[in-house]
Order: sequence, then C-alpha cells, then structure tokens
Amino acid sequence: MPEPDKDKLFKIAMAKDGLQAADWAYYALLFLPLVTGIVGFYFWGKAILFYPAIPEQRLKPLLYVSCVLMGVPVAGEFWRRK
Repeated sequence: MPEPDKDKLFKIAMAKDGLQAADWAYYALLFLPLVTGIVGFYFWGKAILFYPAIPEQRLKPLLYVSCVLMGVPVAGEFWRRK
C-alpha cells in the first residue's frame, strides 16, 4: 500500500533535517501551558480534598488559572486547524 505524499515528504524532511528550533518552540508553546495547567489542577484538587482548613476563596484563582492554561493549547490547535 503506497504512502500518501504528505507522509513521505515528512519522513524525508525529518531524516534530512531532524527537529528544527521552530519545531521545539511550537511543541514548547503547545505542551508547557497544558502540563502546567494539569499540575495546577492537581494541586487544587489535593488542597480541596486533603487540606479543608484552606479557605475556598484562596483556591479559586488556582482553579481558574489551571483551566485557562489547559484550554489555551486546545483552543489554539482548534483555531489553527479550522
């Protein structure tokens, strides 16, 4: 079964050049906010469940920022591919 031209060109380019700085920057901008949001959401959940002495008002900004950080890469990819 023949490969599509796009996949073939991608394999040739990767074999020739490897990952360029622009590729690293793209993946960093894509995954760093997502990972940071997931870690923030983890800390928010841990604080809510195991430390009830912390007032909820102090934890709301962490929840909001975590949700935004997780949503930005998803929205960016959606916007880029539409």
